[in-house]
Amino acid sequence: MGIVTVYVLYLVISVVLTIVTATVLTRSGKTFLTRVFGGDEALGQALSRLFAVGFYLLNFGFIILAMRSSATVHGTRQAMDLLSVKLGEALLIIGALHLLNVLVLARISRRSGGLIRTEWRPVSRGSISGR
Repeated sequence: MGIVTVYVLYLVISVVLTIVTATVLTRSGKTFLTRVFGGDEALGQALSRLFAVGFYLLNFGFIILAMRSSATVHGTRQAMDLLSVKLGEALLIIGALHLLNVLVLARISRRSGGLIRTEWRPVSRGSISGR
């Protein structure tokens, strides 16, 4: 198993782990943020997507930067050693970013007293059509 194979495996596994983690965070975060922002689903979903974009950018940036290695691979054992180190680094970053997201969400909730009250007023039909 050569270094190119290790790089390909590292990229595929890291990208899949990042996508799965971001998907779970987006779903759970949307529900939490909707609750925090007084039931405003659109705002909860928008903020959840923003968190996910930041999560993707930071993870993929790290994955690409950490891909480089000066190690030489002469056999399967060395390839697996290198792959395990690289995947371990990626998982630590994914975990750290997940923890950071949770801390930010907890801080938002704490600052808002658990619920940000948004004022909602129905719009009359005449004001929409301009009548």
